[in-house]
Amino acid sequence: MRLSAEMRQLVDYENRAISITAYSGDLIPSLLQTADYARASMLRDREIPAEEIDERVAIRIARQDVFDRPDPGRYTFFVHERALLSPIGDNDIMARQLRHLARVGTRPQVSVRVVPASSGTDPRHAEPFALMEFADAPPVVYVETETTLRRVENLAEVPRDVLRNLGDR
Repeated sequence: MRLSAEMRQLVDYENRAISITAYSGDLIPSLLQTADYARASMLRDREIPAEEIDERVAIRIARQDVFDRPDPGRYTFFVHERALLSPIGDNDIMARQLRHLARVGTRPQVSVRVVPASSGTDPRHAEPFALMEFADAPPVVYVETETTLRRVENLAEVPRDVLRNLGDR
């Protein structure tokens, strides 16, 4: 698999983090996606070349090995209600994705929390992000969409309404 420099850095951060707190509004967070769900979400994005989709899906699924490392960190995922109700792929893909989400959420180091639509957080105004904390380094934030991966240099770029609403959970 060919990994971009940004993806290599993200994978390194994910593997070193003692804590990852992630938010996703329109889609299930990438670390929690099934292969079929990831593929279906990528297929609807016309910016992703079709010949890259299988490789991108494989990378996304391989990243989930972070949950099985010998000394796993603590993972908290805030998933907006909209992501659970918006179908990606067909009904079978969505059903399998929701079952997978429930299974992963039973792991002792993983917490999956639903951000209700009534929270005031509009998922269309906040990019999905992950805050990673480390034992020996300052925290970092990454924004990951289907077509973009970037490190947030200034925490002020993370929408305040999202942080405020997540803090209430």
